[in-house]
Amino acid sequence: MMFRAGKFFLAYDGSLKVGVLKLPMAGDAAMLVLLPDEGVDVTAVEQEVTGEKIQTWIRQLKRTKLEVQLPRFLLERSYSLRDVLQTLDIQQVFQEDAETSSLGGVRLTQVYHKSVVSVDESSDDIITGGGASASSTLPPRLTVNRPFIFIIYQQTSGGVLSMGRVIDPSRK
Repeated sequence: MMFRAGKFFLAYDGSLKVGVLKLPMAGDAAMLVLLPDEGVDVTAVEQEVTGEKIQTWIRQLKRTKLEVQLPRFLLERSYSLRDVLQTLDIQQVFQEDAETSSLGGVRLTQVYHKSVVSVDESSDDIITGGGASASSTLPPRLTVNRPFIFIIYQQTSGGVLSMGRVIDPSRK
């Protein structure tokens, strides 16, 4: 588990019973961590996630003094884009008679996409809260120790860059 104390942006969606934590990332990106209440099924929350809902959560975020404990995680996913491209009517490049002389005559048969999301101590941008300050009262603690959803988005456009879920945060 990674631990930081500082000021973080936090919201709560009472209708879905989910806490929403915003963590800064490198550049213009940020990560929303959606932590359902104890006993709330993460897949039920995941089914309710929409672009509109994400924008609502972002608008509701309030800066809060908080201690955050977040597990390290690494997620990798690879999949073929051929069917997706053909659905978008990009089919000619896969045909045997496709004009590929500019590629040295190599024929395109498949296109793959691989995404990797890695969050650990070396991802310093992801869990820096803006500095802790001394105080006579301890700030509340948010421990991400049960299944959660993460959404990585571009802050200026609001566009979602990646989304996933971690079912077992204790797994390394």
